[in-house]
Amino acid sequence: MRRVAGIVAGPHSGSDGRVVCCDSDHDSLPELVIHTGTIQPSNPLRNEVWEHRGWNRFSLAFADTGADPPPPGITTGNSIPFAAGDVDGDGLTDIACIGTEEAGGGVFYDIVMTLESPDSFSYPCSLSWYYRYAQNMAIPVPTYLPPDLDQDGRREIVLYTNWVWENAGNNRNELVWQDSLHACYRTTYGDFDVDGKMNFASASLGSSGTMSVWECTGDDQYDVVYQDTVWQPNGADLFTTNDIDGDGKPEFYVAYENVPRGKMYLYMWEADQVGSDAYHRTLVDSVWFSGTNWGRISECGDIDADGIDECIWTTPDIIKVFKATGNDQLHEVWHWDNDHGGFRSLVSTVYDVNGDGYNELITAGNAKTSVFEIDAVDLLSPNGGSCSVGDTISIRWVIHMPPRCDSLSLFLRRDSLWHLSTIATGLPGSDTAYRWVVPSGVPETARVVVIAYGPGWQFDMSDSVITFIGGGVAEEPRSVPLQWSLSVSPNPARGAFVVRYDVPDPRGLGARSELQYNSVMSLGIYDADGRLVRSLSDGSVATGRYEVKLPPGTLPAGIYFLRLDAPGFRAVKKAVVAR
Repeated sequence: MRRVAGIVAGPHSGSDGRVVCCDSDHDSLPELVIHTGTIQPSNPLRNEVWEHRGWNRFSLAFADTGADPPPPGITTGNSIPFAAGDVDGDGLTDIACIGTEEAGGGVFYDIVMTLESPDSFSYPCSLSWYYRYAQNMAIPVPTYLPPDLDQDGRREIVLYTNWVWENAGNNRNELVWQDSLHACYRTTYGDFDVDGKMNFASASLGSSGTMSVWECTGDDQYDVVYQDTVWQPNGADLFTTNDIDGDGKPEFYVAYENVPRGKMYLYMWEADQVGSDAYHRTLVDSVWFSGTNWGRISECGDIDADGIDECIWTTPDIIKVFKATGNDQLHEVWHWDNDHGGFRSLVSTVYDVNGDGYNELITAGNAKTSVFEIDAVDLLSPNGGSCSVGDTISIRWVIHMPPRCDSLSLFLRRDSLWHLSTIATGLPGSDTAYRWVVPSGVPETARVVVIAYGPGWQFDMSDSVITFIGGGVAEEPRSVPLQWSLSVSPNPARGAFVVRYDVPDPRGLGARSELQYNSVMSLGIYDADGRLVRSLSDGSVATGRYEVKLPPGTLPAGIYFLRLDAPGFRAVKKAVVAR
């Protein structure tokens, strides 16, 4: 694992929450939604949306400070996000949050709420639903958007004390179930006993460490089917793996925090057999810790692309990754304790945020967010220095298993815009070196990039720039678009305007520089009522960069939308034609 990206924002130290990953504006560029800021006027609490811009680069796309929220007393920028999904099935992204409603006179209400995108091309910022669940409690509590628990086709929202709301229509959710008899805090979900009915588990914050498992027994009905007592306090972190040890049953985990002892314990539960409501417990690991960390969030996921989940335990001082070595046996394979430890809200999320086929581990803490990814390939040489046109140089790299590597490609990166020119493609995945005769026409300076293709694609490049003596005098090498893109300029347009779009290689971004592979796509201009006004492209288009020049008078004055549709991608750009 290595850190491939960092963001200079992280969860607010006085609150809870997590880094929520989604593609809320449906442009195939995933985002990280983070609750950040301070109580200072110069740095207000807010939700920031950081969008992936390709090649492990993120930029701040939107910040919601809730300056003018409806209704009065609720500030959307102070909402704390936990999960993303389409709760009401309207095609718009919902973010499940908790927040407060200021009533005046020192009275406030604790609320669970959803923020929704105003349209399918925008980020979630509009308050669409809320519910008062407590008064003056001021404890940040987790909110979940689980799978359909009772399998009736309607999504649920779950709050920590086992409150369950079910969707009843557009932006409407009804409280359908509550259990106030069994103490709990966080929750995790799954069909743990593989009987076709959903379970959820939760643990108490009390000294006994009671853990309970509920099972769906009917429409909006859940009953406790199992309880265990660990005699450890504060079971504040629960998460689930999808059968980590390969015995056909998913596991769930509870991390207990014994503050007086300064020690944390991670336990795993698994059903005794398929269809059984009896479970057995296994102690996975324990660590010493400093301070308290009620806001920690752990998660499981497949981060090495081998089809099997890893257990990722996030503690106040260290993140540990475990893999199974046998039935109910886990072994630590990676840890990180460099620069995120000792933070109140150290949280982890697993998500393929850069779209390369490998899930990333996104960790936030100490007012920063880091993106870690499995290390599939490392470029060893060349790394800096100089050589001349006509020289033969040895390009060397090392492949890590897992994940597997099926083939490799080598490129020169010419500048900060990721313009690539080809060195070699289609190299066997078993190769570790390539002898390259430096041709004429190379740039004066560049870095070597190696891309490994396996379950997905991953790259590494020279840390330092290489100088090519005699380079930079021949024709400019053709560059390969790294992703789909669509733009229009000028906008607004009073005369002619230009539509530009990029078509990447359909077999994988950056796979080749030759323009000989085609993608099926359509590009059209639509009016404000959604009617097609002009088709610019429809059918098979070769990889490359394109522009369409539309002369003055092509369209009457008005508002138009350019829409590009391709397999797995859609982009819409608003264009204004002025008089």
